[in-house]
Amino acid sequence: DKRLSQAKLRRNLQEEIYKKFEEAVYATSEKKSEKIIRDCEAFLCGLDEDDEDGTYDGLGHYFKTHWFNITEYSAMFFRRDLLTLGNNTTNRIERYHSTLKKNLRNRKLRFPELIQVLLDISQLREFDRKKKGNEMKIRFPVQELNPVLERLCKVYTPYAVDRVVDQLAATTTSYNIIKDRNTYIVASHTGRYTAKTDLTECSCTFFQNFCLPSRHLLFLSEKEEIATMLANPWKKLIFQDFNIFFFKKPANLFL
Repeated sequence: DKRLSQAKLRRNLQEEIYKKFEEAVYATSEKKSEKIIRDCEAFLCGLDEDDEDGTYDGLGHYFKTHWFNITEYSAMFFRRDLLTLGNNTTNRIERYHSTLKKNLRNRKLRFPELIQVLLDISQLREFDRKKKGNEMKIRFPVQELNPVLERLCKVYTPYAVDRVVDQLAATTTSYNIIKDRNTYIVASHTGRYTAKTDLTECSCTFFQNFCLPSRHLLFLSEKEEIATMLANPWKKLIFQDFNIFFFKKPANLFL
């Protein structure tokens, strides 16, 4: 309708074109349809032949390009819907046919052996389907731990690990480092804190109370790429004979 309206044809010619299309689309038999399509194609594609003044506005080329090359379009765009017996296809059933051909070709099998091969293929596919379903169920995101936390989790108590996690979550964007010969000075908006160069000691309240890596030591460890020393009072004592974990009571700590 839009293309005919653009051509601005006479009303009687538009009605004739509509009539031929209706006859072709609603044909009652295959033979009649072929004859009508041939007549319709000859009429519509020949609209531009004697159109010297441009009355038909290229309608003949339009019908020839968009309406009478159906077979070419079908072969190009609907290839996957054609039966290919398992060759060059993405259809699931036809790919299964290809699997059968690869397993049974060039093999002389008796009927019981053939049945056994088919059963093995079907059982293998069912097993793979269940296995994939189980893999999808057990997948879950895993977040990597901080290297300091990995070391703590292996040999230190859960309470000590929780305290270090709190220190890791603290904001350190305003920290500045001043390096001396034997010490580091971490300056922030809350004050200045001194730490040894081997990161075994810090002047902050957290380290004095818990003897665990504070936010200042963790900040220095990341920026200066120095491994933090872990505090001995929080280590687990393992008695190999009894395979039981005991924990040392931290010395000189107020808990």
